[in-house]
Amino acid sequence: MARCRSTSSTVKSREFIDNSDDFEEDASANSVTDLTHDDDTESQDDDDEIQSQPSTDFTMDPEIAAELKQCCEEDVKKSKEALKKAEKKRRADEKKRKADISTRNLHFLVVFDTSYILNKLQAQRLQLNLARKVAKVMRLINEPVTLDSEESYAHLVESLKNTSQVVVYVTKKVADLINESNDKENNKKSKKKSKVPAERGIDPEDNPVNQNIIAIRGQWPCETKSCPSENCWIHPETATHFPLHFKCVERWAMAMLDGPEQATVKSPPNDNLFTTNNEESTVASNVLQQHQARRNSTTTGSNISINITPEVAALLRPAPPPVPLATPVTTATAMLSLLLLPPDRMPGLYMIMANFCTQYGLDNSVTQKLIKLGYANTSSLEYTQVSDLKESGLLPRNIAQLCAAVSEWLVVRAG
Repeated sequence: MARCRSTSSTVKSREFIDNSDDFEEDASANSVTDLTHDDDTESQDDDDEIQSQPSTDFTMDPEIAAELKQCCEEDVKKSKEALKKAEKKRRADEKKRKADISTRNLHFLVVFDTSYILNKLQAQRLQLNLARKVAKVMRLINEPVTLDSEESYAHLVESLKNTSQVVVYVTKKVADLINESNDKENNKKSKKKSKVPAERGIDPEDNPVNQNIIAIRGQWPCETKSCPSENCWIHPETATHFPLHFKCVERWAMAMLDGPEQATVKSPPNDNLFTTNNEESTVASNVLQQHQARRNSTTTGSNISINITPEVAALLRPAPPPVPLATPVTTATAMLSLLLLPPDRMPGLYMIMANFCTQYGLDNSVTQKLIKLGYANTSSLEYTQVSDLKESGLLPRNIAQLCAAVSEWLVVRAG
């Protein structure tokens, strides 16, 4: 029984605890609800209070509003003008900056182009001067010049230094040539000077003639010591020696170009230069023959020695004749001395005037002057007088150069 009572009391206590807990939860819930209700009530009261207040609109005085509007418009206008001035200044500065850059670029280009052109012209002038000096050295020396080493450059400089030396040209007169021939007439056959010039300045059209001349001279050498000529054509029937001077050899070589029917290396052409009548006129010149005849002539009278005192000699001596006035020389020798070709020389190899001037080192001005005067080839030099060259306008030094070149071009006349 007691046990049953305790159990029931325990159940009751538990129920009381549970009921107390439920009560607390309800109380807390009620308190939260009351707080929420109070907040809603306060917000509602505030809204009602706001709505209950009278509404009032803000109004400004028209004069103040107009003045304020005018001030705003003036500020906007000033701002726009300031912006325009700033933009205008910026554009002016930009334009000036571009102009300065363009000016500097133009100045640089002008200076650069000018310096480049001047340097180029100076380089071309140096090359031209060097080419002229090298050409002058090449004309003065006989060996080729190549600038491939320091030794060759030193040789070129030495040759350029030597080009400033004075060159003297000596021309022998007719009387000097006669005296020289008299001194050598008792000696053996002298060295011949009738050599064919080198082919470096010969026109290609004249090469066949030159080859024929070389072949003829090689075919007919004269081995007779008493003969004054190096080359002689021996007549097949009479065995007569015909001295082959340059005119004969040239005529023979030109006839060979017409075919073997006209002439060959062994048979000359049918020309009056190879006839018997012409033989005596080609052996020796008349001037040398006369001089040799006068020298070889001997007196046939007896030698008688007579001693005459000076007093007697003064009595026997006639009065000296008056000195005649100087008269112009009109002899044949004087006329010949005016020509470029002396009487004891013959024309050399036929060449065009430009090739002749190049081979013998004449200046370009002399070459152009001769061509302008009508001297197309060397054949016209045979009958040219020195006075004609002076009247044509050639300078004395140019005439001297031409005379020196002609003296080298001429060959000794067979005799």
